[in-house]
Amino acid sequence: MALSINANTAAFDAARNLQLTSQDFMTAVQRLSSGLRINSAADDPAGLAISQKFLAQANGYDQVQRNLQDSVSLLQTAQSGLNETQTLLQRMNTLAVQASNGTLTSSDLLNIQSEVVGLVSEIDRVAQQTQYNTRTLLNGSTGGAQVSGGGPDIINLTAQAGVAAVGTYTVTANTNATQGFIQGNAPSTATFTGGDSMTITGPTASQTFTTYAGEAVSTFESQVNSANLGVTVATVGGKYQLTNTNYGSATSISTSAAGTGADFGSGAGAAMGLASGAYTAGTNAQVNITSPSSGPSTVTLSGNNSDTFNGSSSAPGTAGVSFKVANPGSISGNDTFTVTQNTALKLTEGPNPGNEVLLAIDAQTSQSLGVTSINMTTQAGGEAAISVIQNAINQVSTAQANLGALQNSLTDNQNLAASQETNFLSARSNLMDANIPQETIRFTRDQILMQAGTAVLAQANQTPAGLLALLATSATGH
Repeated sequence: MALSINANTAAFDAARNLQLTSQDFMTAVQRLSSGLRINSAADDPAGLAISQKFLAQANGYDQVQRNLQDSVSLLQTAQSGLNETQTLLQRMNTLAVQASNGTLTSSDLLNIQSEVVGLVSEIDRVAQQTQYNTRTLLNGSTGGAQVSGGGPDIINLTAQAGVAAVGTYTVTANTNATQGFIQGNAPSTATFTGGDSMTITGPTASQTFTTYAGEAVSTFESQVNSANLGVTVATVGGKYQLTNTNYGSATSISTSAAGTGADFGSGAGAAMGLASGAYTAGTNAQVNITSPSSGPSTVTLSGNNSDTFNGSSSAPGTAGVSFKVANPGSISGNDTFTVTQNTALKLTEGPNPGNEVLLAIDAQTSQSLGVTSINMTTQAGGEAAISVIQNAINQVSTAQANLGALQNSLTDNQNLAASQETNFLSARSNLMDANIPQETIRFTRDQILMQAGTAVLAQANQTPAGLLALLATSATGH
C-alpha cells in the first residue's frame, strides 16, 4: 500500500472503529446504569410501542384491583344494612307469633303493636341511612325501582327493578268485595236452654261449642268471635249470621249441629238453626288499573282477603307491580302512584371497555317489604302478620344472597386482576429490561476495545512521520 501524507487511511480506520466502539460502550453504560434495554424510541421503536401497551394494561389491572376492593366495600356496607333489617324482621315475626296466642289481652296487643310500629320505622331508617360514599344503597336509588304515591286505598306498594314500567299508574274503584256468610234463626230468648252443641268450621280453624242451661247468648257470641276461626257472629236482619272475616270467595264456612235441640237444632223452630242455612259465598273485589304503557284494565283482586294485586297478563303493562287494598269491602276513589327505574351501578371488572357488572339493589323499605300496614291489635291480625313478615324475610334473604354471590365474583376477579397485572409486567420486562450479564460482557469488551483503539490510533498517526525521514535523506543526498 502506498504511503501518503494527505490521506492517512490507517488513522481514519482506527478513528472510525474507535468511534463505533465508543458509541457501543455508551449504550452499554446507559443500559447498565438504567437497567433498561430501551432507553429511547431509537433503541427499539416497535418494542417501545408494544411495551407501552403492556404498561397501560398492567396499570389498568392495578387500578381495577382498587376498584374491585371499593366495590366489595360497598357490597359489605349494603349487607350490613340488610343484616340489621333481618334482625328487625325476626323480632317482628316473634311478636306476630306472640300476638297470635289467645292468652293476650287487648292491652297486651296494643303494647305489641306499639313495638311493631317502632320496628317498621327502624326498617325505613336503615334503608335511608345505609350509605357508601354518600350513595344510599337500600332505598331503591341504587339501580332499583322506586314507587311514590298510592293513596288511602293502596298499601304495601312495590315495583320490581328492571321490570315495572316507568310512569304513573291509576287505580279506580270498580266492585267492592263481599264476605261469605251463613244465616240462621235468631234466638227467642237471651239465654240458652242447654245441652246442644255445634261445630263451626271457618277459614282458619274449627271448634265445637256446647251450651248449658241459663247461658247468655252473648257469651256464645263472644266465644265464637274470640276463637280465631276466621268467623264472626252477629244479628243481621233479625237473624243470627256467621260471617267470614275475610273478603272474597277463597274460603267458606260450614256448621254441623249435634241433635235437634232448641239451641242449635236444625228444626224450623230452633233458636239458631244454622245447620239448615245455605252458605252465601263472598265475591272478590275488582279495580280498574291504567298503566303508563297500556290502556285501562279491569282485574279481580286475589289473596285470602281479596286484597292483593300482582301484575300479570290480565292487566297489560303492569308486570312487576304489586299492591294491596286497605279495605277490599270499601274501595273509594282514584289512587295514583308513580314508578321510577333507577340506573344500575356499573362496577368495573377489567381495564377494557365493557369489563363491568351491573349492580341493582331493590328497595328494602317497609313499603317494599310489605310490612307497612301490619296490625297486631287483634289475634287474627297477629296470625295474618306471620306470613307477611316471613315473605319479607325471604325477600331480604334473596337480596343478601345476590349481594353475597356478587361479592364472591368480584373477589375472584380481584385475584385474577392481580395475576394479569403480574403477567403484563413480566411481558413488558422482557421487552424493556436490560440483560445485565450480557451488557456487562459488552461493557468489558468495549472498554478493552477503546483502550486498544486509542493506542492503535496513536500509532497510526505516527505513520506519516516516517516519510519525513525519507525526505531528510533525499535532501542530504544520502
